[in-house]
Amino acid sequence: MDCHSNRYERKGRTRLRLTSGSKRLFARVSAAENAKILQLLFNILCPAFFLLSCTGSVPDVPPLQTFEVKSVTEAAGRTVDFLFFDDDPLGRLDSFSRIVCADGTTTGTVSGSGDNIIVAISSDGSAPYDYADIRDYRTLSAREQEFRYEDPGCPVVSGEAKTGQASILLRPLLTKLTINSLLADFRLHPYSGAVMEDVKIYLTNIPSSSPILGKRDAPPSSWLNLGGYSADDIAAVSHPEMVFAETGNVGKEVIFPSVELYCYPSGIKEETFGAPLSKLVFEARIDGETWYYPILLKDLERGDFISMDITFTGKGTQDPETPVSRENIIISTSIIQWTEKEPFTVIF
Repeated sequence: MDCHSNRYERKGRTRLRLTSGSKRLFARVSAAENAKILQLLFNILCPAFFLLSCTGSVPDVPPLQTFEVKSVTEAAGRTVDFLFFDDDPLGRLDSFSRIVCADGTTTGTVSGSGDNIIVAISSDGSAPYDYADIRDYRTLSAREQEFRYEDPGCPVVSGEAKTGQASILLRPLLTKLTINSLLADFRLHPYSGAVMEDVKIYLTNIPSSSPILGKRDAPPSSWLNLGGYSADDIAAVSHPEMVFAETGNVGKEVIFPSVELYCYPSGIKEETFGAPLSKLVFEARIDGETWYYPILLKDLERGDFISMDITFTGKGTQDPETPVSRENIIISTSIIQWTEKEPFTVIF
């Protein structure tokens, strides 16, 4: 075997190729003997064949790098896609790999030399997603995840880091709103004994997609429940309970519905034509009439978990887009970060 004249080197790795004389030697013996001879030659000549050059010099190979992947979801069984981009103005794709996680597992991926931007995207692997056309970081940043494919039990999470950073945090693209408690207190009105009947809770003006990295440069181009409840839009979502729920009646006794709704943040700070704010809407019948309690959702952030306790103190509006007066509703909110699960380590 002529290691010197027939080696092929790429990115610090050495691959070996047999010369014609070696091929004739191997043709005279059995396949089993071939394997033994080849193993013996590798053991003698190139014991660390991917790190040791056969010319005798040891190239400068940097030590393996690691980072810790933290997530708010259970890792086991999920796919994680790692995309490495050159950390320069062009941001070209360096490498891509997909792994299937197991709790507590140390796993490996590969990247070329030099500084990288490391992007990780995790899901249950069922939603359609194709990286075939991804050539650079900018292209990936513009790619969007559709809300209709989201599963609240296994939401899409993503995050990024740079070479040398210790960890990468995967956060959901979604914002979670929990309706913890409801109470109707109409004591200051002539209808003080009225009950809110057949209460429905839903979200309106929901972005139908989110940038896969959660960074918006412009308002969403399409919406779900735009301007009010849409049965067609609700039916198009894989998990309608993410945007719609019913609680029955609400009266003088506090109820704890434990309703959990989800949406993508729109990034919109103030409503303008064609760029509405998302709203949380309560719809109910009071004394035979339908009333709405639209609540503006401002400054939502991906990964936020918002818990709400609500007291209705009067009749709302008769338009699902007109925000309810503060005189007719009391809202108590708290924002909680989703709990991080057990991290796992990636070697690259």
